[in-house]
Amino acid sequence: MQGCTAANVLHELAWFINTRTVKEKLEPLEICAALVAAGIHDHDHPGVNNDFLIQTGHELSFRYNDKSVLESHHASSGVQILFCFEQNNFLSHMDDKSVLFFRDLVVSMVLATDMSVHFR
Repeated sequence: MQGCTAANVLHELAWFINTRTVKEKLEPLEICAALVAAGIHDHDHPGVNNDFLIQTGHELSFRYNDKSVLESHHASSGVQILFCFEQNNFLSHMDDKSVLFFRDLVVSMVLATDMSVHFR
């Protein structure tokens, strides 16, 4: 089911980005980062929520110090797939500054999917 959610989010985001007012304001690297973030935003989701992971003392809750546990995991594991496997790293031709900017954008967008931080 995760794949369907990622595909839906990716599709909706692509539509949104193609609106003239949005497209004019984003650089190509920002568009690419947004699309990658949409694709990985629920990567390796265990099917439970952050509170469940924290309350049950799950390994991920310890790894991410009970802060945006799932979102941190999605960002970390998704970015690792991109950068740790040469055949997946479509940014290998870019300079380090651009790659770090891209990675920061992807991680910050995925972390922003933790709705609990929006209501504090």
